[in-house]
Amino acid sequence: MEDDIYMSLRSDDHSEVVMKLYEKIKLMPFVIYVEQKSEEESDVCRKQGNEAFKLHCYRDALKFYNKALCYAPKDSRSLNLAYSNRSALLYEIGEFHFALKDIKICYRLGCPDDILRKLKVREKKCYQQKQTNYVVDVTKKMISSANCLYLGADRSNEIPCASRAVKLDTAGPQSRVIAAEDIDVGTVVASEMAFVNTSANNEGAYLQCYHCVKSSLNLIPCNNCCSVMFCDENCKNMSIDEYHGVECKLLDRRFTCMVNSALKAVIKMKNKCKSWDEFIKASNEIIKINQTQESLQHMKLFSDINPFSLLHNTKNTYVPFGKKIERAIITTLLIECLEDRRSYFPTAQKEKLLAIRATANLLMHLFLYSREIILKQIAVVSAESMESVHYFTHGFYIFLGNLEHSCHPNLIVTAMNNKAVLTAIQPIQRGAPLTISYVGHYLLRENLNIELNIYGALGIVCSCKVCTNKWGEVFAKDYKLSPAQEEYLREIDLENILRMHLHHGVVGFYRKLCQGLKVFADLPNTMEYKKVFMAFIQYLDMYCCIETDNKILGDK
Repeated sequence: MEDDIYMSLRSDDHSEVVMKLYEKIKLMPFVIYVEQKSEEESDVCRKQGNEAFKLHCYRDALKFYNKALCYAPKDSRSLNLAYSNRSALLYEIGEFHFALKDIKICYRLGCPDDILRKLKVREKKCYQQKQTNYVVDVTKKMISSANCLYLGADRSNEIPCASRAVKLDTAGPQSRVIAAEDIDVGTVVASEMAFVNTSANNEGAYLQCYHCVKSSLNLIPCNNCCSVMFCDENCKNMSIDEYHGVECKLLDRRFTCMVNSALKAVIKMKNKCKSWDEFIKASNEIIKINQTQESLQHMKLFSDINPFSLLHNTKNTYVPFGKKIERAIITTLLIECLEDRRSYFPTAQKEKLLAIRATANLLMHLFLYSREIILKQIAVVSAESMESVHYFTHGFYIFLGNLEHSCHPNLIVTAMNNKAVLTAIQPIQRGAPLTISYVGHYLLRENLNIELNIYGALGIVCSCKVCTNKWGEVFAKDYKLSPAQEEYLREIDLENILRMHLHHGVVGFYRKLCQGLKVFADLPNTMEYKKVFMAFIQYLDMYCCIETDNKILGDK
């Protein structure tokens, strides 16, 4: 059997090795541990939240109260208590609007009299308090009015999520996304919803929406499992329809983001198909393409309408046997989990094996070839200021995952929950490829082991000037400024650049930053460029804070 597994690794049909492992695992006892709703466990989590609340560890308190909600059975006293205690936390920190939301949920649930009396008192106090926003309303409206991350209605016919300034070049052996016309700095070229998204850590399961990854203070739990929460009923229903209805109670927190995202993506592909036959046919096409080295170009419609648009062909990526067998073992475990849901695969044995093989092949294709996009999300911490924190999400994007990598990209990706917005940060000439950095812009990288990060993300050893000269860490010293650059420096105080919006106005300030990126485009590794670039990024972060309304608690 071991020899069969080794030989199957050489096959271009990636499901072959999974089916060999599947045959072997079927001979072993396999038990899936599923956490059940429990009042006892919910009460333990709620009491942990109370202790964190007393210590003014408000974020931990929120996490424990949310966890208590997840474990609380439907129509239980524990569910009422978890919502009630969370409303007390939100009232204490001055988030009266969100506290009232939880109080109203408790009313709808029909809470006992002893809880109801406390809620009535708290509700009255909430209405008596002056509602405060984390940013002055006028400033909020001014920044929001800039519409700096808005994609207009003039869209590409080939790529619905992109502007007409973008087109697909199919002249070469591999299709490329290029500029259809000259693109100026600050232009939004695309705005794409994630095919699937996953929070980057286990803590995020109790602080962010499982579907849209919004950070919210009023998350609601899944009715069946103890693992995920949603920002509202709409996201909850969409998630259940697309993938969570299948994977619910099968989630394993030991799995990585990539594994969870791939499982969600394949289930979503299947749910978009009219039948298992359509799903199996698509899988067979993938096998044929792997064997003949053909292109997946005909499947790349960059549209959610085609459920298989996500399957990018990065056939030139080298896949070592070690990685392949590791992914095959994970895929086999996922197949076992799905098989445990007896209603998922077809009941007839022949059709069932074909469906399992198709599922295995598409999971392996995503694991080995598709690019997982890691994005930084922004959330506001306090109710009185614009202090913010960031957290990371992982996901698959149909269009974004097809762009070429560059360590000095001409586009910056801004995350707005499950939407990614691409903005030009360099002047882009007509016909030039559109590029992003899959490991983060060199001025934003927190981990300076750039070469290792690129190899891990793309499977290549990068020797470009950004990596070899350590851009972002070592800056150029001997250079001469042009007259345009000198004039820009006379107009802008780079040491206090974020205060300049008071002089230029919000819209004018954003345009001034775009002008600076354009003026210093030929000096990208200088301190002058870095200051303008970082101000540009901070402005986009501020805009995202307002537009997404992501909220997260700090400590006292």
